Amino acid sequence: MIGFVPDPVAWTEAPETFAERGRQRNRCQRGLGEALTLYRSMTFNRAYGRIGTVVMPHFLLLELLGPVSEVVGYVAFSLILTLGLASVPYILASLIASIVLGVVLSLAAVGLEEITFRRYPRFSDLLRLFTLAVIENLGYRG
Repeated sequence: MIGFVPDPVAWTEAPETFAERGRQRNRCQRGLGEALTLYRSMTFNRAYGRIGTVVMPHFLLLELLGPVSEVVGYVAFSLILTLGLASVPYILASLIASIVLGVVLSLAAVGLEEITFRRYPRFSDLLRLFTLAVIENLGYRG
């Protein structure tokens, strides 16, 4: 049986440059691809329960193929804009809605963690974290 640890501690070395970040993402994607290939018989296999029917398909479709679908989406979006097939107000409304949703989810996550664990004794620390939760939705999130 696997126990739940509500306050895990993990150490990692964060990349300091975008080039290092790119290499890190490349290694992660290649490792995921290798693992999914090695255990491909588990994917969509009901004999493995939720691991085979939910987890493995999630990693295949959303994690491994997600970057590909994003690039295809960017190309399609660019073509639609270039050909004048899109409504600019609709695009802006969708963009704003997606940013607002991201901000709300980030703020909710920070708020729930604070309510649950009370990690930040100083209000200024909590305010800074809420500010960063908003800012993270306005730029690169790779």
